[in-house]
Amino acid sequence: MFFHDRLPRVWDLNFLRVEGAPPDLGARALVAEADRIQGAAGLEHRMVSIEDDPTGARLSPELRSLGWSAESLVIMAHRRTPYRAVNTTIAREIDEDTAASATEAFTRTQPYGREDATVRQIIEMRRVVARAVPTRHYGAPESGAPKSFCDLYSKDGIGQIEDVATLETYRGRGLATAVVAKALEESLAAGNDITFLTADDDDWPKDLYGKLGFDTLGYKHSALKHPPNTAPHS
Repeated sequence: MFFHDRLPRVWDLNFLRVEGAPPDLGARALVAEADRIQGAAGLEHRMVSIEDDPTGARLSPELRSLGWSAESLVIMAHRRTPYRAVNTTIAREIDEDTAASATEAFTRTQPYGREDATVRQIIEMRRVVARAVPTRHYGAPESGAPKSFCDLYSKDGIGQIEDVATLETYRGRGLATAVVAKALEESLAAGNDITFLTADDDDWPKDLYGKLGFDTLGYKHSALKHPPNTAPHS
């Protein structure tokens, strides 16, 4: 289990990781184990990350029937040139405080960002990660408060583009394309041997990433039981 005692509201830092599961593992048994372990830790939510694709694909429908939300995440690595050139001049590197402000602005537009404590913990989560892994932040447009942003983690020759987000009223303007392409440029310039990202297999951004030269490597799965009286993550 992964648990961060100072940031219990950040679901992605507090979850049960499933690896090497027996073939007869059922959803009810997994839910019971999550209740036992995460309940004892005082967490209000329940979250599991299933690393094995066949196991996750098998358990996801069962978990949904038990009231959990479940998603398939596609892992994509950059392997080829983009279908077309991308104007990255509208994206820029931003500092940690600017990234924090952009994160707050975006989070407060989401159902899970209604409580100040949750917003503060999500912002702090990004600072915690940046202290653990060399991190750079990118935003667009080229001036003013970022309306779209992402992070780039780099370590041991591996680059990961993460936390891509765009304010809803600014979508469809090429901002996310620019920030991801900018982060990719910088990852390649830094000498990373591979640059990857993850995306919801049922959502459109994976098609955007494909156009930028990312190909599917594999899949993993996650499932979440929302805290009581908390709107689903969107």
